[in-house]
Amino acid sequence: MAEIIDIEHLRIRRDEEIRECALSRFPWEEMDRIKGELVDPLTRFWPASRKVILLELLYRLVFEAYVAGMKEGKKDGWVKGIFFRNRKDDDLSLFGQKACDRLLKELMDEFNLHRWLDEWSAESVEILMQELGRQWFIKGKKAGRKKK
Repeated sequence: MAEIIDIEHLRIRRDEEIRECALSRFPWEEMDRIKGELVDPLTRFWPASRKVILLELLYRLVFEAYVAGMKEGKKDGWVKGIFFRNRKDDDLSLFGQKACDRLLKELMDEFNLHRWLDEWSAESVEILMQELGRQWFIKGKKAGRKKK
C-alpha cells in the first residue's frame, strides 16, 4: 500500500545526522593552531571583547563550512559499481563557492563586522574568513566521503 513520505522531515533528519557526524570528526586541535598562528597575531592589540567576538565568528564559520563540505562529499559515491567524485579533493565546486560566500555574508551581517572594526581590520578579517571557509569546506568534503 502507498505511503506518504514527508521529504522535508527526512532532509532535516539527514542534516542533523551530518551535523552530529561533523561534531565527532571535527579537528578541534587544528583550530587551536589557527588561533595561535593566525588570529592571535592579527588581534594582539585588540581589546579582549573584540578577540572573543572574532573567535566566535571564526569558529562558527569554520564549523559551518566543514558541515557544508561534508554534505557535498556525501554526494559522491558509487553508481553502477563505479566510484565517482563531483570534483577533485582540492577543488571548490560552484556549489561550494556559493555556499562559502553565502555563509561568509550571513556571518559578517550577523556579527556586524564592519560596525565594530575599522576598514583595514575588517578587510583583513574578511580575507582570513574567505580562506578559512574554503579550506574547511574542502576538509569537510573529504570527511564526508569517509565511512562512519
